[in-house]
Amino acid sequence: MPPASGNYVFRISGDDGCQLWVSPTDNAAGKVLRASLMGWTRYHDWGLYPTQQSVSMPLQAGQRYYFEVLHKENWGDDNVSVAWTLPNGTVEAPIAGAHLAPFQTGNARPAATTTAGKALPAAGAAALTEPELTVYPAPFTSQATVEFALPTSRAVTLVVFDASGWLVQRLLDGAAETGVRQQIILQGTKLAAGICTIQLPTYNTLLTRMLTKID
Repeated sequence: MPPASGNYVFRISGDDGCQLWVSPTDNAAGKVLRASLMGWTRYHDWGLYPTQQSVSMPLQAGQRYYFEVLHKENWGDDNVSVAWTLPNGTVEAPIAGAHLAPFQTGNARPAATTTAGKALPAAGAAALTEPELTVYPAPFTSQATVEFALPTSRAVTLVVFDASGWLVQRLLDGAAETGVRQQIILQGTKLAAGICTIQLPTYNTLLTRMLTKID
């Protein structure tokens, strides 16, 4: 949520291609592509491509706005970050976690305490064709459940980044079996309050989920 009313300019950086979509309201259906890049940049390099910077966008203080970041990793290093310039000229790079909140559809999932992997139901269930990653509840205090499943067996790494983009936890370095849903507990006692990002690299994409830790 913007801290002040006025015109804001967004910037995006990443390795590899990435897009920033922002809606003029909290409705995802109104999202517009504001900034993007087709190549790659170094970490927090905001000025390599003209398309990395958006035109100015008027925002109201305290109003929620839907935004979405798409990121495509090819090979080598990977990162994605979003910055904005406030109406008074202050640059937040990246945007402070205090101004962010996870998108919610209104159908909150109950908290879970199991950590063992569970197989997807066989009877009446379609085969998993895309990787899945969910985190709940959102926001959370003491702990959250990270749940994922992959359509093919492979080595898997599950990591957590703080609002500044620093790696703060490595939840899993192991293997995932085809169609087996695994649950990992994220302990909030090891995280500072604010936004954190859960990342699950897969064979052709990087699944990312944002989550707010509150005291």
